[in-house]
Order: sequence, then structure tokens, then C-alpha cells
Amino acid sequence: VIAAHAINPSLYPKLPYDPLADLTPVGTLGTTPFVLVVSPELPAKNLAEFIHYAKAKPGALNYGSIGNGTASHLAAELFKQRTGVDMTHIPYRGAAPAQTDLMAGQIQALFDNPVALAPQVRASRMRALAISQPSAVFPELPTFEASGIKDFKPELWYGLMAPAATPKDVLQRLRTALDKVLQDRNLRAEMMSKGVAPESLSPEAFAQRIRADIALWGGIARAVNAKAD
Repeated sequence: VIAAHAINPSLYPKLPYDPLADLTPVGTLGTTPFVLVVSPELPAKNLAEFIHYAKAKPGALNYGSIGNGTASHLAAELFKQRTGVDMTHIPYRGAAPAQTDLMAGQIQALFDNPVALAPQVRASRMRALAISQPSAVFPELPTFEASGIKDFKPELWYGLMAPAATPKDVLQRLRTALDKVLQDRNLRAEMMSKGVAPESLSPEAFAQRIRADIALWGGIARAVNAKAD
């Protein structure tokens, strides 16, 4: 997953593995986008209104995350960089307490995955403003890019890795098996129902993505001095 390979190296100074040297990519399985939800008490009904509201009250709004250094935390920090809004980070130990405080108005914003947020959004206990990539869970929700924020596509990815010393013929068999599994229509439907979009990058493209994400998320984690709980 993205945390183990792209984020953890910046959070743990003595990580017992090197994601680039000790592991070799086989391929990706799928991706999960991030959704920005806000308290229904806020007057903002869309992303542009939320950004305008937040900029008018610098430092006054609190955003929650599911923990220090998590993708939820770093996605919000990237959002702050891209938009210029100033919000205060309130870390939680997991999604449930963060959602609870959002619905109670203790925090005003949260980035999390579609499936975790859908029941509360459907019940109007929180308001979804935008999503990083289209999702079957929120088909009506505009993306951040469509809402005017260019190059903002934070997402979780899931992939298959093997030890670096794995023979090439074994890697090829693993890759063939992975491609076959991801062509199963029932599996793809099940993944999409859980908010995961099937995606199969080649080992070379997957390795490139890992390096790019280490640079992106690691840079954000260091910039905000993120530490793992």
C-alpha cells in the first residue's frame, strides 16, 4: 500500500526495509480516491465556496485526519498548498472519532475514502464537496480538477510486491496471475463496490509511481514535520 512504500520512509527514521532496494514491483491492483467532506453547519455548498470561506477565516477552521502522518493528513496538507487555505490539523486515532467530531462540529473538514464517508453523507450528517478521482460510490460528485484545482489527485494505491531477489521467471508468473485475476468481472465489481478502482500498472510504471510518490508525500511529511503516532 502507499503508506508502506511512499510515506513511512519519511515518518520512521529507522525503517527496517528500503522500499526501493529490498522490494521489486509486480503490479498495481487498484486505487481509492479521497473525498473532502465538511460539517453541514458550514455555509459552503461547494468547493469554491469552502475555499473562499476558509480564506476569509485564516487559521479558524480545524481539519481532522485519521492520524499524524497518514495519507488523510498529508492529502489535507497538499490541499492547503494547492489552494492557499490555512487550517489547523487535529489528528485522531482512526476514522470513526474523526467522523464523530466532524458531525458534531468540533472539526470542519476531513479527507477520507468514499466508502468510509458515504453513509454519513447520504444521511446529510456531513457534506461531500469534491473527490480526487471519479468513483462509483459518489458518481455525482465533481473532481477537484473539475472544480478548479489543477493537479490535485491524491489517492491510495494497492499493489503486489516481491522480494528484490525474486527470479525473473517467478516475477513473470506472478504478473501473469495478477493480470488474470484483475480481468475477473465479479472481482472488479466487488472492488468498485468497495470504492477501489481496478488498475494494473506494469512493473516499470509501478516503480516510477513509487519513486514519484516517495518524493511527493515524503516531501510533504517533512515540510510539516509529520510524525507517526
